[in-house]
Amino acid sequence: MKINVNVNSAAGLLDQFYEKQRLLIISAPDPSNRYYKMQISMLQNEGNTVGASTLGMTEGTGCCRPHSMIQSTCGLDLRHVTIIELVGQPPQEVGRIREQQLSANIIEELRQFQHLTRSYFNMVLIDKQGIDRDRYMKPVTPEEIFTFIDDYLLSNQELTQRQEQRDICE
Repeated sequence: MKINVNVNSAAGLLDQFYEKQRLLIISAPDPSNRYYKMQISMLQNEGNTVGASTLGMTEGTGCCRPHSMIQSTCGLDLRHVTIIELVGQPPQEVGRIREQQLSANIIEELRQFQHLTRSYFNMVLIDKQGIDRDRYMKPVTPEEIFTFIDDYLLSNQELTQRQEQRDICE
């Protein structure tokens, strides 16, 4: 799915995902936050389960650079989940979807719209209709996220697709 981050509002950004993708928005006060690092590590270590990017600080510059995470058909991709990361404090706050940077205005609107604080780690899982389905104040395993999606959010078509992929993914 091609994502246009050069939109005028968070609503314009979120509209691109409506009825197509679920969102997992990860928010942290800074890239060194232990919960943020733990969550990203769990998603990376799941091995072949995520298609997103993490944020990392370039030493001495105060700006962020992407670290690619592994692409896959089994984990979040199979469940149509896109990760949005909102990390840091203004003016060095960074928002990212995969390798694409979000503007400061979009970051602020997403935080306000989804009630995501900069003060501590928090995550929200949003369904394909744009509804906030689960919130996390601490890191969770990929399996917990997958189970929640599989049990409560998959359509019949997605469930069938998931069952067809079971041999490949397990």
